[in-house]
Parts: sequence; C-alpha cells; structure tokens
Amino acid sequence: MPGCRPLDRGAGPNPGPDWREPRAVEGPAGAKAQNMAAGCPLNSAAKSTAIVVQRMMTITLTPEQEAWFKTHVARGQFASVEDAARQLIDERIAERAAEESDDLAWAKPDVDEARAAVARGEYVTLEEHRDHNAALLASLKG
Repeated sequence: MPGCRPLDRGAGPNPGPDWREPRAVEGPAGAKAQNMAAGCPLNSAAKSTAIVVQRMMTITLTPEQEAWFKTHVARGQFASVEDAARQLIDERIAERAAEESDDLAWAKPDVDEARAAVARGEYVTLEEHRDHNAALLASLKG
C-alpha cells in the first residue's frame, strides 16, 4: 500500500539533539504510528519516515499522590500513572477554562430581583442587621 512502511525491528529511535525538538522515529515505533495514521496494514512493506513531536516534563509526586495514582491504576481505572496524571490535568484545565469563561449570566435573575427589592425599599441596613443578630444571640443565651 503506498505510504506504508515495514515494521522492521532493527532501527531504534533517533532523538533530536534536544528533547524539545521534533524527532524522526525510525523502526517499529515510527512505522507503526505512520501506518496506523495512513490506515495501512501493520505488516506493510513500503518505506517512509514518521515525524513524532515529543515533549517531556518531570513532575515529582508526594508519597500520598503516588499512592493514590498507583491504587487507581491497580483498580484498572487508568492504564498507567502517566495516563492518570494526563487525564486529571486535562480535566482540571477544562474546569479552569469553564470557570474563566463564565460570564455569571446564571446569576443575572437573582441580581435583578435583589435590585428591584432595594428599589422597593425592602432591605435592612448593616446596623439593623447587627442589632437583629445581637438580639437573637441574647435570646438564645437566655
């Protein structure tokens, strides 16, 4: 099949001079990635090179975090600690994005209602509120 390459086991990865740079992956890893992307059979015979961008970061977990991850991986909830960390980070990023883009439109009806109550004179001053709470507290103390 055109664009497919053999899964020859002889060559290994060919990392770039710096881990932050893209690298051409030779051998089975590069061939498999490219063949899968091209819809090729896994035993394809054509030759080409796949480009894989790889970024790494080291994160040090506390013993408690490491234990939590290992427990959930052992339960089968994640394939690996790395997958678990990636998924949880992705979920938190999505939550933060939702929070940051929240325009508080959901609160508009409550704010409008409160403003209308103030306009009708239906409110208490801070001093009235404090006096009420002091009287309530005194009645509870007996």
